Amino acid sequence: MIVLEFTLTLCAVSGCWQPLTWTSLFKYMMYNSYRILLICLLCTFTISQVVNIILNINNFDEISDNIYMTLTVFIATYKITTMWVIKEHVITIINVLKKKPFKPSESCEVIIRQKYDKTIK
Repeated sequence: MIVLEFTLTLCAVSGCWQPLTWTSLFKYMMYNSYRILLICLLCTFTISQVVNIILNINNFDEISDNIYMTLTVFIATYKITTMWVIKEHVITIINVLKKKPFKPSESCEVIIRQKYDKTIK
């Protein structure tokens, strides 16, 4: 049973998490290029939103909308970058969840975990 399978799949698509099974140099380089492209796009969008806020200083409705979007994109960029930096800590947590006392030892525990994995999906 894979721990946090759905969550890590979403993180991989969003550029936060390179799958641990991708060990070849080609896949590593391609995924890092993809991740850097996503971060650059998010940073570019954030900068354009800040410029838009500065240029529309007289229109308060647009400023409030732009601040909301700017903060959202900034936080998304921060989360992706943080996941990139703390990857080793997340791997440690996943490995701990695969061992006792967290590993399901009985069939009823496996069923409970599968139930909650299905709920998450």
